[in-house]
Amino acid sequence: VAILLSVLMGFTAIVIDVGISYNNKTNLQSAADAVSLAVSTQGAATEGYNPVKNATQNIALRKSVYDYFKLNNIDSFEFDENDPNSSNIEVWSLARKEYAIETAKENPDRDVALIFYNSTDEYQYIEVYAHTHTNAMFGKIFDFEAYNLTVSSAAKCQILFGGNPEALS
Repeated sequence: VAILLSVLMGFTAIVIDVGISYNNKTNLQSAADAVSLAVSTQGAATEGYNPVKNATQNIALRKSVYDYFKLNNIDSFEFDENDPNSSNIEVWSLARKEYAIETAKENPDRDVALIFYNSTDEYQYIEVYAHTHTNAMFGKIFDFEAYNLTVSSAAKCQILFGGNPEALS
């Protein structure tokens, strides 16, 4: 009975950890969806908007991403307007997506939000790649410290009739 009870408690601990991790990943996905939709229209009415090349627009975009994650109760990402280089929110050109993700995967313990941007005369495209982790409550018993959580979301904003942005997806 003692052995059976120990096994049952072990499985219960695993189920609790996996459940918490799943809930945290669902919350992170919802936040990434909200971020991509919210920031996809940012700069849509500004001619020449490019947060990859323009430092002021880059900082404003990262601040917006930070704010939207905070509004959705995700505290893994950092941004300080006085020291924007210390942020773990990065803006990349969509053309550099594979490189940026591979670089992020080299350090799986680092929380990072990668924002990929692309635009044409007709639309702008934003993709959010968010990686964080959640600490295991009982996994430490089995020498397991944390679960890595990675999600992505994308939105495309089309400029219609004189610069009025409309989110397409």
